[in-house]
Amino acid sequence: MRKYIASALLLLLLPAVAAAQFVLTATPAGYRAWDLTIGYTPADGAQTALQFDLLLPPALALSAESDPVGPAGCVTQWAPQSGGALRVVLHVTGNTTFGTAGRTVFTCRLTAAADQPAGDYDICLTGGRAATAVGREYVLDEGRCTISVPPPAPAVYRLTWLIDGETFATDSVAEGTPLLPPVIAEREGHTFSGWQELPEVMPGSDLTVTAMWTVNVYRLLYYLDDALYASFEVPYGTPLQLLPSPDCEGVFEGWSELPATMPAHDVTVRGTTSTTGVGISVAPHRPVPVFTLGGRFVGTDSAALRRSLPAGVYVVGGRKIVSGSR
Repeated sequence: MRKYIASALLLLLLPAVAAAQFVLTATPAGYRAWDLTIGYTPADGAQTALQFDLLLPPALALSAESDPVGPAGCVTQWAPQSGGALRVVLHVTGNTTFGTAGRTVFTCRLTAAADQPAGDYDICLTGGRAATAVGREYVLDEGRCTISVPPPAPAVYRLTWLIDGETFATDSVAEGTPLLPPVIAEREGHTFSGWQELPEVMPGSDLTVTAMWTVNVYRLLYYLDDALYASFEVPYGTPLQLLPSPDCEGVFEGWSELPATMPAHDVTVRGTTSTTGVGISVAPHRPVPVFTLGGRFVGTDSAALRRSLPAGVYVVGGRKIVSGSR
């Protein structure tokens, strides 16, 4: 329980001057928190009363979660003073004294505000006085220690990674931290395009980013009698249907099989034609050029040429004809 006192002197007797007897130690007790311990070695082992002021810098304050305490066997009183000082008065009880060297006489927890700039801050113990039970009084030397306040910790926010509307991963990231995206698996028929609205560093708020995929496009090629008939650029997964039968010389024998949807690769469909009553008419008045389907000239139409040609489809006078030796 906190007990408050007036700022009157302990005794009215003329004091004696004593050597420095205070040792102040600040031990880290968490983020921007320190336990301040004051040790006291009296010059006179018969001292039974002690008073001093703690001058705290504006950067530091007593923790609201931990009351200052004195040693066992003492009545400890403390109260804030003007100018930011904290006055502490201790009285031993019974027949005890402050005779033990280095005895801890006061402990409190100090904290720095979250927005307090980093730096070194001095704590000074001043106005120290001690007295014995018979009225002898001492003026004590000052004590001092320094607390190094670290830079404020950046605020931490939630980062959520989404794939197809579902949470893929979550992270707690400090503001200003460079953001490194997670590794994700490849997706068939797609190219990963990055994370939508992903900044370079974590902003000062929660953040949700979404994976972006681009659908790959593949070629669908139709060949009729080994000649390119049609070509299409088709996105992956698009439903596929065969083209209608083409208008051509001879009999169209159909297209090869086609998958139900566009796979993650190019697709080739092939069709063939044939003629009935195979033969090549020999023009009686002018030569007729004969070409392969690839456009190579093989000669002019004649019975001798027909017998020499390998079996296949040829273009004779602009028409596709199945001919050649068997």
